[in-house]
Amino acid sequence: MTESTPRPDLFVDTQWLADHLDDPTIRIVDCDWPQGYAKAHIPGAVGHRTANIFLKTGMRSPDDHELYAMGPDAFAALASQWGIGPDTHVVAYDNRMGSYAARLVWTLTLYGHDRASVVDGGWVKWLAEERRITQRFPRVEPTVFVPKRNDSWLATLDDVKAAIGAPDRAIFDVRARAEYDGSDSRGNRRAGHVPGAVHTEWSDLLTGETKVLRPRDELLAHLASLGITPDKQVITHCQAGIRASHSWLVLRALGFRNVRNYDASMAEWANRDDTPLER
Repeated sequence: MTESTPRPDLFVDTQWLADHLDDPTIRIVDCDWPQGYAKAHIPGAVGHRTANIFLKTGMRSPDDHELYAMGPDAFAALASQWGIGPDTHVVAYDNRMGSYAARLVWTLTLYGHDRASVVDGGWVKWLAEERRITQRFPRVEPTVFVPKRNDSWLATLDDVKAAIGAPDRAIFDVRARAEYDGSDSRGNRRAGHVPGAVHTEWSDLLTGETKVLRPRDELLAHLASLGITPDKQVITHCQAGIRASHSWLVLRALGFRNVRNYDASMAEWANRDDTPLER
């Protein structure tokens, strides 16, 4: 995180985390696959014990894609197991440039918990700085997490349809270029992009070997060149709402107030016959 980022509550740097490892008010969450967490993690971090690291439901499309965010009861059980209470500051990190960690932060926010941050640079930066790691699983006292769903952070298929051609809205496609132009279908029945969607790959908002956020002024100028400005409602999307969670978080960190993540993304849109696509 650079000094020009105006929302330090949404991105914290590795030094901040190192200084707060023993802070009882924070809960560090390793958002990678369970085998990675078991191999090594930041001291005090809890982690996934199942393969559902994207926090999705078991609901599937005809093409076997999990589409939607984990339901409130299942998510509350997981958050309670991790010891996340109403006053806990959750600090999430991963080895995927922040996308998996941002997915957790988005899901927490969806369920009413807004005290959550992503470690800028994540596991890669932590290791590059030769900071402490461990294989020890922490002992965590379970809490009672009470989900309070806030759908203002969620975009649905109907929201995306309504945004097409609307001058006060922007559809932000953050997939790889080949997915956007339709040369890579990602296994969907159809390929291409939502009409009018603007594109930048989500990782282009990062810089350097450890993939930290680009400076605020650079980000705002780049987004403005695409027509993405704070006065608009912005809908982020990708294939399954994971990469889009990171872009959603970056926009919020920049001060965008009306930004939603299309959770089902192309796993839903590109596998229906009633949704327009262009190439």
